[in-house]
Amino acid sequence: MSYFIYFIGWIIFELALIHFYWAFGGRRGYSLAIPEKKDGQLIFTPEILECSIVGFGLLSILVFLIYKLGIIGLNLPPWITNYYLYIVGVLFMIRSIGDFKFVGLFKKIKHSKFASLDTKYFTPICVFIALSLFCIEYWK
Repeated sequence: MSYFIYFIGWIIFELALIHFYWAFGGRRGYSLAIPEKKDGQLIFTPEILECSIVGFGLLSILVFLIYKLGIIGLNLPPWITNYYLYIVGVLFMIRSIGDFKFVGLFKKIKHSKFASLDTKYFTPICVFIALSLFCIEYWK
């Protein structure tokens, strides 16, 4: 199970780095990671704050994975240490289900660059991370 946690931790760390790269002005892949309307216009433009919040949120998951490995201790209420990865797993699962318009398994706009990448990569990664976090929280 430890190697699996390291693997998931590596994926989460890479995702956090990508979000911090965007937060500090990097633009490679930026427009491909944002849903588009039918006319090709981005539905929103994340700024430094939004990208940083996602990056720090991903790093918090990494901290809990390191905690599950027993490398660090956390002085938090038991309900947080016992259920945090379940809660985050539910969030990733909600993201994978989507908003029924732009993102997720049930999106209606399916013929954009983002939609194609979402179908091939983003949604499956979200499902994989969600199921992985459920497994880690259950067995660790």
